[in-house]
Amino acid sequence: MREQLSLTTRRLDSVKGVLAATVGHYRATVAELGGETSAPPEEDSVYALASWLKRHLAKLPGLINGCMDYGALAGVANYAKLLACGGCTHTESIPERALPGPEELGETSLGLRKTLRNFIGHFWAPFGRSAARKLAEDKRAKVFVVFVAVFFCFFLFLAMLLRLPLLLPLTLYPML
Repeated sequence: MREQLSLTTRRLDSVKGVLAATVGHYRATVAELGGETSAPPEEDSVYALASWLKRHLAKLPGLINGCMDYGALAGVANYAKLLACGGCTHTESIPERALPGPEELGETSLGLRKTLRNFIGHFWAPFGRSAARKLAEDKRAKVFVVFVAVFFCFFLFLAMLLRLPLLLPLTLYPML
């Protein structure tokens, strides 16, 4: 009986080690994609690690879809810039209703396929991922600034409502 308990304990420790390594790899992969995760649980149990991993794996499709969206946006934006640099004047004036679905556009011509291969090989591969990451980071920065501004306004409102003294210069107190 003791041997079985010892064997089970060793296997459980082995599983815990594998789970901890998997959580570390997952966090590193998400960070490489520009995402963030919460810290893994401090509780050193197989159940806690597996639960943390399960919750975060459920969020993975959203992260991947966001990466794909920013990649598509960066690709289209830079391709449109290339067209504009080449003299195309109507890239900024395509109305929303003029955008058909892929079926209506028909087959991609041989010349366009070559141009797209050149774009992917000579622009997107060396520069596109960083452009997509910059778009995502800029969006995150704008969201953070808005969040901070809203939080600050809420704090001021709450302080005024509760008549709390604020750490503002004395010259601003008469205005409050």
